[in-house]
This record gives sequence, C-alpha cells and structure tokens, in this order.
Amino acid sequence: MKRSGIRVVTLCLLPATALSVAGCKPNNAQPPGNSSRAPRPVDFDVPRTTQAADKVFPPADRTPQAFQDIAVRDQRLVALGFDESFNVSRPLFVSSDDGGSTWLRRDLDQESVARSGTFEGATAIAAGPAGFVASGSTNDGPAIWFSPDGANWKRLPKDRKAFAASDEITAITATAQGFSMVGTSSLKNGGSSNHLVYWRSPDGVAWQRTAGPAIGLKPTLTGSVYAAGIVAIGKVIVISGGVSAQDGTDRLQRLQFWYSADSGKTFRTSTIRGEAATGYMYNNVLAKGNGKIVALAQGNGFDGSETGSWDGVVLEGDRSGRSWQAGSRVPAARASPRRWFTMASCLPPPSTSPRLVAATTGSSWSCRSRRTCDT
Repeated sequence: MKRSGIRVVTLCLLPATALSVAGCKPNNAQPPGNSSRAPRPVDFDVPRTTQAADKVFPPADRTPQAFQDIAVRDQRLVALGFDESFNVSRPLFVSSDDGGSTWLRRDLDQESVARSGTFEGATAIAAGPAGFVASGSTNDGPAIWFSPDGANWKRLPKDRKAFAASDEITAITATAQGFSMVGTSSLKNGGSSNHLVYWRSPDGVAWQRTAGPAIGLKPTLTGSVYAAGIVAIGKVIVISGGVSAQDGTDRLQRLQFWYSADSGKTFRTSTIRGEAATGYMYNNVLAKGNGKIVALAQGNGFDGSETGSWDGVVLEGDRSGRSWQAGSRVPAARASPRRWFTMASCLPPPSTSPRLVAATTGSSWSCRSRRTCDT
C-alpha cells in the first residue's frame, strides 16, 4: 500500500475557492445523504487519555489515522486514507460541507464490509458528475470504492480482468468522458516487468485496463518507472511521474511528464526545461486550477546550498502539458485570491496530526494547523 515516505509534500493538491481552515467544532446539522449509519464528528488528534481513546477506537486497537487525498464536488469535500494498527488496516472516509471546518466520518455499506480484508487502505480520490471514485490497495491487489454523493460508500467487487493482483493504482482524475487512473504493474509487457498502466471508465464502476507502453506511456530512460499524478482539462490528460535508472556508477532519478490530446487514447512525452530536466528529483503531486497545471516535486540542492538538501520545487506546465519548467521553491512569497491546498505533515515526528498546507497561486506555500474536534 502506498504510504508517505521520503516525499516532503504528500499526496494531494486541491484548487478551491474560499475554503476555511478554521479549527474544528461539533456540528449537529445532518449533511445531505442517506447513510444507514449516523455520521459522527471526527477527532483528528491522537486521544490523550485512555477514556478518550476508548471513546474513539475499540479497546486494544489504538489505530493511528493518515490521510492520503482529497476531492471536492459542489460544496462537499471528501478526504480519505486509512486507519492502521499492527494487525489491521481499513479505509477511512470523511466529508465536510462547510469548507473544511467540521468533518464527519463515513462508513462502507454492510455488503462491502463483509467482503473487505484485514489490510485495506484508500489512497486516491476524484469527483465527477457520476459521483466520487476512490482507489487503494489490499493484501491481494487494488481496490476501488464508489459513492454517488461522498457519504454512502461501496467497495466494488474484484475484477481481475481490469485489475491484476500485481497492479498498483497511483492517481485518479475525473475527465470529460468519466474517470481515468494511472499506476504501475509488474506483469510482463514486451520484455519489461515494470511499466505504467492506464485505466478509464465512463461511470467509475466499469473499468478498462490498458498497458501504458501500448499508448505511449514509456520512460525516456531504461529503468524503473512510476506515476505520481494525473489531471484532465477537456480532451487533454496529463500524467506526472519519473524513472530511476543506472548510468555506470551513477544512480539517476529523473522527472517525467506525459500528455494526451485525444482523451487518453495516446500519449506523448513532455519536454522538461532547465535544471529540472537533469536534476535528481521525484514527482509528488499534480493539479490543475486557475488556468494552469502545477506539479510539486522534490529535488536535491534546489535551495542553492552545497550541502545536498532536499527541497520542495514547484513546476509549472502549459495548458497542454507539453512543456514544463521549475517555477519556485516551497515556500515562496506571492499572493492571489485563489487558494490551493495540499495535505502534508508540517510537524516533525512523533506528531501524527494532519495539517493543511495552503498556497495562493500554486507558488506560495504556508502551513495551516488544525485544532482538535470534540466528539
């Protein structure tokens, strides 16, 4: 299952307008949706007493919670991730209808719970006209969850034709035709056991799988390829990722971008300009908004020092995704009426409290903390 490791800026970036990041407080209003279970407020912080822990989690299962991604449709924000303990991991869905001030936990239907395994987690989400689609992993392959409203969630039955046990889904986006996802697989494909995989669906329920090399999703170097993000603007679909390769005694880690102008039927490799083309870098997050596409990457030595530091780097792409170049380092200092949000850890371990990192233009970033909600 994908986890936040070396990546400084973690797994989601959300363009939104007028999102509040005030502290949480109880909310007695019932959001839209007909969930069979009454939603309950969420305490994002670790309980400080045994009594508080017993109230939040069953005894003997003090599970930490981690968020991985967030999506918005109309006025509803939905974040997802997982509860995780030594012997069980389960998907975590929460929603907010007031700009993120208060959050309610959402449960799977009983049929989905009955066929769920002991090791499952949700890692990516997208919202479209058909509803919300989430992807993640289990101990026997990928998993897909669907909700028409972000409140009532169902785990889709396994479809081994569309999702092989060795597949790993990385990112998902809503498109003009429905939904698209990207990930990797270790299934043999043209002599390579590591390649990208592309999925598409008209409704988020029925999925078609395509090996990436067959439609142009190939790395520029021979090595291990990965996908980090995917966005769509009309018929344009852009995917971010990278490749790890060996050049003699040197280990290379290069950024990669691919773009499609025909709704994902075929892809081409994008051009990366400047230092970002040859730097030792990882792609983390890809997002669209305010007429631009922005990628958050992590690069070695982008602060200008000679000490080999790791730095967050913002790359800006044109609307087509054909060309990319480094914009600014995180943080910077610019302002605009629009806001971007990413979930990240702004505090050093052992803190486990989720935080929001906010940006005003896609180039200026600052940390926003949250207060504890009462349950």
